[in-house]
Amino acid sequence: CDAALGTETRGSLMIPGFRNGVYSFKPTRGLVSRTGIIPLSSSFDAPGVLTRNPALLKEVFLSMIGVDPADDQSFELRSKESKPSRKRIILCVNRSLGEMELLQTKLRSFLAQLKLNGFEIIFIDLPEVSFDYKTISSTNIRADITKFLHRYGSDNEPRSFEGLVECYRERPHAHLYGMERLEDALAMPQIEKSELKKLVQENVVKARNLINSILDRYDADFVGFLNFVDWFSIGGGPSSTLPVSFETKPPISIMLGSRVGNDLALLDIVQEFSEVAKAAQHTDN
Repeated sequence: CDAALGTETRGSLMIPGFRNGVYSFKPTRGLVSRTGIIPLSSSFDAPGVLTRNPALLKEVFLSMIGVDPADDQSFELRSKESKPSRKRIILCVNRSLGEMELLQTKLRSFLAQLKLNGFEIIFIDLPEVSFDYKTISSTNIRADITKFLHRYGSDNEPRSFEGLVECYRERPHAHLYGMERLEDALAMPQIEKSELKKLVQENVVKARNLINSILDRYDADFVGFLNFVDWFSIGGGPSSTLPVSFETKPPISIMLGSRVGNDLALLDIVQEFSEVAKAAQHTDN
């Protein structure tokens, strides 16, 4: 299988991309319908793509888009043509995790090759910012899964969220990831719909303002990271991971993100980065 579909909430596409050294892409929330997917967070869900071939990201994405009247967040992609973008990338570095040292050693050839290909990389310290993701997603998943199970539960499958959690507790081998999220949702006090809606709006605006402020300040279109950040999962903009150094297993990957709606330009940059990474690997060899 060269490509797989998934649902992005808080890193459920980006983190597998990092850990498995493959390409992942989460489109702008609303460009791909959520109808028919198992709901994890109705506030933040966004179907996306995992693939071993970066060219497939755009191909699969364009086959998935379209307005869906059944999805209240759905909207149409304005243009299927990518606009030329500035080749200036803001790379947010977490110094406490040793990311600057990693850039200067294992990613040195890759960065040099980027420069040869006309890219300008600006390094900044990763801003410290927190969101109310756990509160929002815990409320979402409990309500959304409850509704889902009421419809699809059976005599052999749980019909309630509490039943689902208990089922997973009894089969720990079947859920290497995700159990903590279910337990958090079960323990989290539920909040009213009006309060939840307000909290979601505040967090989305906060995330988008953070992203846009960095891009505006440095006159750039893309921002990158060496580890997962939840800015785009919450803000709703497009993000992608791609392997850039193959010295380690899994390969070292970078996460790239952009403004809401700038999906195709981001995918073009991912394609260029992948070609640069291959050239850097060839130079090292």
